[in-house]
Amino acid sequence: MKEITKLKSNNKNTKVDLTFQYLDELEKKGWNNYQLGNHGLFYLYNFSQSICIHGINIFQRKLIETDYYLVKKSLLFQIQEYFWRLDNFYLKTNNNIKIQNHYIKYLIRIVCDILLFSSDISFSEINIYNNNAIADFIQEFNYFSIQTKSQINKIFNSDSINLTEIDVVIDVKVLQKLQRFLYLDYLELYQKFNTLK
Repeated sequence: MKEITKLKSNNKNTKVDLTFQYLDELEKKGWNNYQLGNHGLFYLYNFSQSICIHGINIFQRKLIETDYYLVKKSLLFQIQEYFWRLDNFYLKTNNNIKIQNHYIKYLIRIVCDILLFSSDISFSEINIYNNNAIADFIQEFNYFSIQTKSQINKIFNSDSINLTEIDVVIDVKVLQKLQRFLYLDYLELYQKFNTLK
């Protein structure tokens, strides 16, 4: 196992995430009660896309046993947690480049999780799109407000901003504005979801 984890440190393009899961423990807890750190039931869908280095992928078989309402509810909680991370990190960090990178990372995760929640992207597609493609992709969905779409275009599809360049600085206020618009979109989805059950 240590050799596999070294692969990650030697090759920045290789994603290695080792997670040990034990079927008997998962069965005792109950699939609808799944929790791994701050990742709830929705994360089973992520694990169902994983490649096992030993044994079989039990998550692919167990998805049908999960309550989809609870899966979506856990996804909403994850989105809320990402908003908290952004606020918390901003208050604790003075380095604007670190703040910018953190914001970009979690704003894109929020967008992707909203797409997942709305079933407009699958867990198998989540790592296919780059930030610019996601910015284009969301334009067709009306659960993202006009303000959100405009702001995300301004950040991710601007000719003047190339996010692959390390020294590009985006005004944090621009990122916080997108955060606010996304939060309002999220609240609307949350309220509609809570009226369903």
